[in-house]
Amino acid sequence: MEPREERVLAVARRALPPHWLGQRVALRIPFEICLAALREAGARFVDRAVAEDAPGLKQLIPYLLVCQEQQGWIAVYRRGGREARLRGRWSVGLGGHVEPCDAPAGAVDAGAALCRGALRELTEELPAARARAFEFLGVVNEEESGVGRVHLGLVFRVPVEAVADPPASGELGSLEWVPVREARRRPLELWSELALDLLDRPPGRV
Repeated sequence: MEPREERVLAVARRALPPHWLGQRVALRIPFEICLAALREAGARFVDRAVAEDAPGLKQLIPYLLVCQEQQGWIAVYRRGGREARLRGRWSVGLGGHVEPCDAPAGAVDAGAALCRGALRELTEELPAARARAFEFLGVVNEEESGVGRVHLGLVFRVPVEAVADPPASGELGSLEWVPVREARRRPLELWSELALDLLDRPPGRV
């Protein structure tokens, strides 16, 4: 029996607001505005193998900035994993694709699926973290890399209680807690640079 195709949540590029899709975009918007646009665009699950080579689609990625507020730290780690296009860069974003398991009712509710996907990714990647809330910051987009052209980042700030020990293995084996100013000095992937720009940007500013 052949393995089932991996399916991920995506939207047609042409259906998204054009100002989301510039060469380098960090757009601070309310979650309600974002969801309205995604619903209007008709978010749906598609085969990942097809989507990875289809610049006419944008795969939706919850991108979590995990912070220990009391210490003023943010999680940063060196990229490993199966995505060779990002390997070796530093990242402040935890996250991944939204999958059908994040929409168990069958019908695609983009808001519910994104929230479930974000929580699942945090639980899988950093199980010791205890999130206080998920604060939506906005969207990031870049068209300068093969990864960026087929993905759209939905950025959340996630305050957590103190996490004493980083993971011992896997992609997050290099995780460190550092001040934001220190994170900015690392050779970051472009999404991380854009996401950090959202932290101090008031809503509505590009």
